[in-house]
Amino acid sequence: MKAISAVAIAEGLSRQEVTASGVIVGWIIFVIGVTGLIEAVNKVVPREVVSGLQLGLGVKLAALGVKWITDLPWASQLDSITLGIVAFALAMFLLKAENDKHAEGPNTATTSNIPERFASYKRCLPPTALTLFLIGLTCSAITLSTSTPGTYSLPLKFFGPPVAFWALGDITPSQWSSGFTSLAIPQVPLTTLNAVISLKQAAVSIGLMNGIFCMFGSMPNCHGAGGLAGQHKFGARNGASIVFLGLCKMLLGALAGSSALTMFEAMPRAVLGVMLGVSGAELAATGVEACGGGGAERGGGKRAAPKVRVRYFVMMVTAVVIVGSGKTQYGVLAGLAAYVLYGDGVEEYGKICRKRGKEEEEEEMVRAEVEEA
Repeated sequence: MKAISAVAIAEGLSRQEVTASGVIVGWIIFVIGVTGLIEAVNKVVPREVVSGLQLGLGVKLAALGVKWITDLPWASQLDSITLGIVAFALAMFLLKAENDKHAEGPNTATTSNIPERFASYKRCLPPTALTLFLIGLTCSAITLSTSTPGTYSLPLKFFGPPVAFWALGDITPSQWSSGFTSLAIPQVPLTTLNAVISLKQAAVSIGLMNGIFCMFGSMPNCHGAGGLAGQHKFGARNGASIVFLGLCKMLLGALAGSSALTMFEAMPRAVLGVMLGVSGAELAATGVEACGGGGAERGGGKRAAPKVRVRYFVMMVTAVVIVGSGKTQYGVLAGLAAYVLYGDGVEEYGKICRKRGKEEEEEEMVRAEVEEA
């Protein structure tokens, strides 16, 4: 549920609004999955608008990560711009090594810019995200051990509050409304077009998972592939990484409870800003790549160039409105308007209507033949 996460982080929305959006999205996806309307949603929302959503949200996340770092002092404390620069340089080095390693393969001669004597080290380097997380956790431990009494909830305790709790009791009508307009509206097209890939079973699974578990304190979840962009960028390459992530979250929630939140609260924003910036940049790059890849027109040379440019324009309208207004739903509406008025929307929607009309005529003919027989 990267749209919900991105908007909630970028706009500072509350836990109640996130919970409300998770429940709303869950039951919407469940209904369109059970009824088969998911195919209709896929046809109505164009790929360009979804790419614009990814681009806009990615830019907002990356910009927020940069702001977290630039708001810090240069070097008067541990959490500083200097730490952010070091974390960024380390992240770029590790990401470069990971890219080279996966591009070259195990039996390919090195083509990296890293000197030959360091080439063998690339296979031994730890994943980028894990390295940054451990650095942040170490800094968190230092901060907690040197903090003044009352700054953090200390001492840390195992087995905190219950893992599950009734999360709907304190949600106000305005938070339900905000959760729907600010979070659910941008998430639904991303889930239907990018995550479930038109599989009804996956839609039902996502719907039940969020519609039920979010009521008991769970964060919104999905089976989406698009949300893996940041994880892949940070080194994840197979299903074991997701299993490891899930086990870590379960152990933290069950064993540490609220103490886990205290540890994360003390993590330096310099490191978190780098992780957020890289993830946002990767999400934005995924949107641009998805808009430019695929489709017959995109491979048609000069004759295809105008259509490709129109697609990019619709994507940019969506992204610019999201970034400029700070409201994701405005970007969606602007992108749809640009698609209809400037792009291929009228033509594509006309094809859908004509195809639907033809299908209805064929159904009527079959029904009439059955009645005559």
